Amino acid sequence: MAEKKTNTNELEQLRQFKKKSRWSYEKIGERMGIHPQTIVFWIIGKHIPSEMAKEKIRRFLHEYFTETELKDKKENIEFESTLKDAEFHPGYP
Repeated sequence: MAEKKTNTNELEQLRQFKKKSRWSYEKIGERMGIHPQTIVFWIIGKHIPSEMAKEKIRRFLHEYFTETELKDKKENIEFESTLKDAEFHPGYP
């Protein structure tokens, strides 16, 4: 009998995202347009996502990480700007 459980790269990334973000399955499902229980079944290995579903996972992760990277870059630029202001203005709060 063929084993249903598979560990695709997409599922591992989704699993890591879920763990690190602490997002609920409902929130992830809403963002992906997929029922939360389906995501749970993928994660626990009860179901294997179709190629179309894997594409949705990739798009979701790409969208999230692109947004996060842009936010991190913006915060880094603002932080560096604050540091420069502090260097040129002693006593800067």
